[in-house]
Amino acid sequence: PNFAQDKTLYLGTEQEGVWQSKDEGKTFIPLNAANSPVNIQDIVPLTNQETTSLFVSDRDRGVFFSNDNGKNWTKSSQGLTKDVQADQKNFQRPHFSDLEISADFKQDGTLFVTGFDGLFKSTNKGQNWQEVDAFTRSIIGLVVSPDFVNDSTVAVLNYVGEAYISRDGGETWQPMYKGLELPSFTRKFTPPNIEPRRFFQMAISPNYSEDKTIFATVLWTKFLTYTDRSQRWLISSPPQEARSMAIAVSPNFARDKTIYLAAQKGVIFKSTDGGKSFAVVGKIDRMKANESPSLVISPNFARDGTLYVTGGKGIYKTVDRGKTWQVTTSNTPLQERFNLKLAISPNYPSDGTVMVSTDRGLFITKDSGNSWQQINNNAFDKDSMLTGVAISPNYSEDKTYFISVRGKGLFKTTDDGVTFYEVGNDSVNLALLNNFESSSIPIQFSPNYDRDSTIFGIGSASSEIHKSTDGGGTWSTIAIPQAEIFQQYTKEQYDLKTSLRLFWYVYQSLILKIIAALVTAVISYFLLGWINLDKKLPLGKMTLQMGGSLSVLIVSAIVLFL
Repeated sequence: PNFAQDKTLYLGTEQEGVWQSKDEGKTFIPLNAANSPVNIQDIVPLTNQETTSLFVSDRDRGVFFSNDNGKNWTKSSQGLTKDVQADQKNFQRPHFSDLEISADFKQDGTLFVTGFDGLFKSTNKGQNWQEVDAFTRSIIGLVVSPDFVNDSTVAVLNYVGEAYISRDGGETWQPMYKGLELPSFTRKFTPPNIEPRRFFQMAISPNYSEDKTIFATVLWTKFLTYTDRSQRWLISSPPQEARSMAIAVSPNFARDKTIYLAAQKGVIFKSTDGGKSFAVVGKIDRMKANESPSLVISPNFARDGTLYVTGGKGIYKTVDRGKTWQVTTSNTPLQERFNLKLAISPNYPSDGTVMVSTDRGLFITKDSGNSWQQINNNAFDKDSMLTGVAISPNYSEDKTYFISVRGKGLFKTTDDGVTFYEVGNDSVNLALLNNFESSSIPIQFSPNYDRDSTIFGIGSASSEIHKSTDGGGTWSTIAIPQAEIFQQYTKEQYDLKTSLRLFWYVYQSLILKIIAALVTAVISYFLLGWINLDKKLPLGKMTLQMGGSLSVLIVSAIVLFL
């Protein structure tokens, strides 16, 4: 902080802790006293009257503090938590990284540190830390009813464990909580190391006006189905472990009950019974890094059997309902792009149009994937990072679609991409939070856009969505307050009926084995009495029955529980 006077700077290293220079960086000395931090991610120096205090974050060990210019160090990490995912092969991320300190630190003692497991705050100069709920309630999925003009239904998922539905266009919200209890996913009452209720994507039945069905995917190979009839999320599991699963529901779902899932590792699953069971139907190259796939289905799927999905080599296509897949982006820039999000034209059978937003620009095919061209425009740099693209349901007539550009805002075209213009304002940034695993598209049209000009979007670190009723010109922000029932579920506090159901679900196998052993023993008791063994053996009838049935009970228990 006093560099102009003392010429001092600090350097954090990956393996040798903090180093100090007092001559503008010409020479350095290590500040590696006992218990010093090693793998430095951030340094915050504070100048006192005579010495400099240092706060540093260590990749794996948390926060350290020195009040004597690095001669001695104190670990200041009480309350900080870690997540085992950070060390997994496909992540390899720091447990702790950025430090920020209050401008009034000497008075309020406040500082923050980011962690893989969350954001942490201290108000006593690092002596204790508490987690700040920075993203767990961020909206990660949003769907609009195909019959929105009549039912005004919108549903959302947040990042961890909450789902809500609105039947008045977002004015009021009801929790969709049944079935989301932690033991429903783990079959245990003990807390897991990793939260299993991290959502990836949400989808809605094309026949929602009749079946009132909503779908979701969640961490570790779980597919969820919610209907108004059951008022509960029902859980099924594809046959192979998979994460970050994208969903595509057949437009003809009312008759064929077909759903596709695309997983991060490139496995394609298919269900023909409405999501009750799945089978592996195809395989493509796995996604790059820790990205999520994007999956879209042809509006004329019943006839053309066409789907598109993103994978390790760009964009893949099937025309035989997922049995075989061909790369459509060979020898194109799309092979090297990241953050691919697909949108398929509602008139695909006639116009062959599919769009894909990427980390460097927008691309389009108008010949069913045979060729791809980058869309150059007048409103933003062609290499800008895009976070989503959405096509108007009335695209054949209005030639309208929206793209969201990170750091620049929301753009709209009404001439099929010839020109773009910015809509909304700086407070509306429609994008998934960076590095979140999700296949969701942050821009969602009302299916009746030609009549109601309504669009919904997500893109906030808090639990809220955005809504426009004038084609994106102006936006309102709708907060979704946490329902009390979810606060109870977070603390695993359930009503009696739910507790009994979960007890049966968790211990069902054990209970059935105990019942089987008891039934076998009871049957043996009466059987021993019926065959009159007491006349052949020097034992009383009651002794023989009791001893025999007890022996059968023990043997049955051993056989069943081994």
